Amino acid sequence: MVAKNPDERYQSMSEPIVDLDSYRDKNQLRVEKGWQHGLLDRVPKKSNQGGSDSTEIFSTVLQEKTDRESHSDNLDPSVERTASKTNTRIRLYRGCLILVGFAVLWWSFSNREVFLGLLGPSIQTPQEVAEKTSTTTASQETGVIEDASRAAALRVLELGGSIEIIVQGQPQIIQNLANLPDRDFQIREIILHENEVVRDEDLKFFSALQYLEFLDLYDTDVTDIGLENLKHLPALLKMDLFQTLVSDPGLEQVGRFTTLQSLSLQNTAVSNVGLKHLARLSNLNSLNLGNIELDDSGLVHLKSLTGLQWLQLSFTNVTDTGMRELQGLESLRELYVNRHFPDGLSLEPFQARITVHVNSTPLQGQTSDDFPDIS
Repeated sequence: MVAKNPDERYQSMSEPIVDLDSYRDKNQLRVEKGWQHGLLDRVPKKSNQGGSDSTEIFSTVLQEKTDRESHSDNLDPSVERTASKTNTRIRLYRGCLILVGFAVLWWSFSNREVFLGLLGPSIQTPQEVAEKTSTTTASQETGVIEDASRAAALRVLELGGSIEIIVQGQPQIIQNLANLPDRDFQIREIILHENEVVRDEDLKFFSALQYLEFLDLYDTDVTDIGLENLKHLPALLKMDLFQTLVSDPGLEQVGRFTTLQSLSLQNTAVSNVGLKHLARLSNLNSLNLGNIELDDSGLVHLKSLTGLQWLQLSFTNVTDTGMRELQGLESLRELYVNRHFPDGLSLEPFQARITVHVNSTPLQGQTSDDFPDIS
């Protein structure tokens, strides 16, 4: 009615009446459908004062819905096809990713070691962890041995003794601190011969020397308590306790050194009772029991030492009766006995196959240089 172009305006009043009637009939039909479906019940009713009634509100809402549906119906078909293709591609890519993920999981379980290697050196298999732990433990044990060797060497040299060490497979005798090498070494021999300052607590430094073969404590003040400090000497072959303060209780610890081949107990407080601990020394081939409280009853404990080759029994109370206990020692080659035996002692069974010495004088044959005189 107010269009700028007069040709676009209503030309008569009947034309707008027709349009208005059409609009009214159309909205009336929508309202009736709304009542049928209960839609107007959901529309809040307003007061007629200053506002529209429920029918007008519902008509407005329904008109907006119709407009949206009309707009959707008028979309370009090409746009719909493009959207459909895009959704299809997205679903396809998503399916491919899921398949690739399953393939990677299957390969990682089938080739676990390779997969862990690709992740980096910090990821290790249980086998690698065990091997690394074993290597680390071995390294730590080596470090402990080396530290124990150096600590023991320093202690012996401070006491005025000497040591024989192995450095890169070569033996060296060390008598002072200045000659102690900086590189790692193992102690093979400890010499504290006639050392007046050695005490029991000093032997604690020797308890972890796994390569120690010879421990010389000749004429020192070491007691049974000191021997208890020698807990683990797995390679010990020779021990000299000549004229120490060791007694029967100390032999219990000595009996644990089953690798011993040579042992001197001369001039100690050892007696028949303590010799029972020596029965376990099956590798013993040289034994010095001179000038101890020994009689025939103590020789019974020596019957199991079948490898014995050199035996010192001088200045003991052994008689002819006790000597018969030794006839079963077939490996025995040299025997030292008293100069003055009780009447009736017969050495003929021994003289037939061994050299018998009365103190240091051989009764038959020559003294063999192959057997050590550790008295």
